[in-house]
Amino acid sequence: MDNLKQFISDHRSEFDDRRPPEGMWMRIESKLPRSAAPKIRFLNRQLIAAATVLLLVGVAFVAGQLSAKKASVHDIYPEFAETESYFQRKIDSKKRAVAVHATDSTWVDDIHQLEMVMNELRAELVRNPEASKGDIIQAMIDNYNIRLEIMDRILEKTNDKTYLNTKPSNDDNPE
Repeated sequence: MDNLKQFISDHRSEFDDRRPPEGMWMRIESKLPRSAAPKIRFLNRQLIAAATVLLLVGVAFVAGQLSAKKASVHDIYPEFAETESYFQRKIDSKKRAVAVHATDSTWVDDIHQLEMVMNELRAELVRNPEASKGDIIQAMIDNYNIRLEIMDRILEKTNDKTYLNTKPSNDDNPE
């Protein structure tokens, strides 16, 4: 074998300048046995069909799980929709008044943090609708009341008495 390597090394330049004769590859191909495209056996078709069905079932399951997680608080506790709407109207009204009359904008961060807490409460209620539902709803109502109180204090400091009377009383509260 070493002799062959030595011979090739010695005569490399003689090998590199030569080309195969015309039609050489066609003659080689003509001597090869003709084979058609590989046939898919019946068993392979069944496996492919089964894999496809399994994939579709998996995709449907995941899609179902994702859509189930998108339930809202109102889907779980429809009675809370009216209460939430009431508080949201009050908060929007006070936000507009505070934005007009307040000279300091630090209150915006406080309200934003409370809104983030509210979103966490909503997510918890959706995740665990039966676990402490009453406690979570009460925490949500307390969150709304805290936001209203913060804005009331700001309006008191700015001496805008017009909006101070919009604080929900026990008679107004639709709990």
